[in-house]
Amino acid sequence: MILRGLQKFNLLFVEDNVRFATHTLEFLTPYFKTIYHASTIAEARNIFDTKEVHTVLCDVILPDGNGLDCIEYVRSRDSKMPIMVLSAHKDEDFLFKAIPLGLTHYLMKPITLKEFTLALTKINTILENLHQHCFPITATTYVDTTNHILIRDKETKELTPKEVRFLKLVVTNPSIIITKEMIENEVYTDTIMSEAALKNLVLRLRKKINEPFLESVAGEGYRLIK
Repeated sequence: MILRGLQKFNLLFVEDNVRFATHTLEFLTPYFKTIYHASTIAEARNIFDTKEVHTVLCDVILPDGNGLDCIEYVRSRDSKMPIMVLSAHKDEDFLFKAIPLGLTHYLMKPITLKEFTLALTKINTILENLHQHCFPITATTYVDTTNHILIRDKETKELTPKEVRFLKLVVTNPSIIITKEMIENEVYTDTIMSEAALKNLVLRLRKKINEPFLESVAGEGYRLIK
């Protein structure tokens, strides 16, 4: 399987043609973590506001408006998200109006395998660069080490610097036991670590994440639950 990097990202696919949507979903499903399909702009807006979306693939002509309306909505909330557009014919006026919105790719129907692969490769590169500071903790929760937050769907929770350092240490070393010595060296860089302080740190994180993610290894340390 190529482009495995996309498998941690979610796609919003906006297309009202049932036959084309079915075939496209069959092709795209192995590449992405989740694909949310919308047939109208209204459905797309609802999904975008309630689900975690990382990239968008949108048709130009939709039952309740122009694809440009959908793209403008996305851009008003996310200035960097990669967006691909589908069209049955080249629409010069649409392209002109879309220039300020920063489209990543403009795909013409019918789309060849080569064209789709090239588009997905570009999307993969952009998403990896955008989210290189985001690490998955569980299937639904990420830590953003730059902004010091936990992300779960559209919800976020603030993290302290020590909580961020601890989570980054754990998620970037998923195959090993994180020893107390490692935690002291990497997490408690500005204070002395005590047993009570470490237990309190882990307890706070378990409450914030609110799902199993960390295994205690008696006498040694902690390990990420896979």
